Amino acid sequence: MDLRIPRRTFLAASGTLAAGLWLPTVRGSPAAADALHRRAQAVAAGARGAQPTATIAAATDLLALAEVAALAPGTARWSLHRTAALAALTAALAAQRAQRPAGGYLARARDHADAASDGPLRAQTLVLQRDDNGAAAHLANAGSQASVKLLRAALDAAGAGRDTAGLRAAVLYRLAWERAALGDRHGALQELEGA
Repeated sequence: MDLRIPRRTFLAASGTLAAGLWLPTVRGSPAAADALHRRAQAVAAGARGAQPTATIAAATDLLALAEVAALAPGTARWSLHRTAALAALTAALAAQRAQRPAGGYLARARDHADAASDGPLRAQTLVLQRDDNGAAAHLANAGSQASVKLLRAALDAAGAGRDTAGLRAAVLYRLAWERAALGDRHGALQELEGA
């Protein structure tokens, strides 16, 4: 008799159990949602030094918890959407590093960033989407108007606050590269001046 349980079934059952035990805590306490966000920040901060597969697994677990918790009544939904967006972005970045498809994570990150009304997270999602969509063109040093459009949208979403200056600079550098690859030398220099 074969008693092996498929991995997907095991993970789904474990996630349901964990969410069942954890959700009542989140529903009554904003501190629990903040703790979940701090865990997502820790996974994001440690992503560069960890194996991409381990980062994807940790970020996907946090994403599932945040998504389930955001559905519960009486929770701080915008905070949980922010956490879910961060976890999805972390998983997408790790998937790109592992040369795996990241489109699903990016779509979820965009949806959660929109639900949280978080411009900087939306901007980061758009930048990663540009990186994901234009990977083949970048290998051939070819720019694309679609990438320019995504980067312009990211620049608008990032806002003008002091706390997003680094994000805006990164977007402007990518925008300068795209414009230079498209043959617009003057436009590329203008973007670099803005950075």
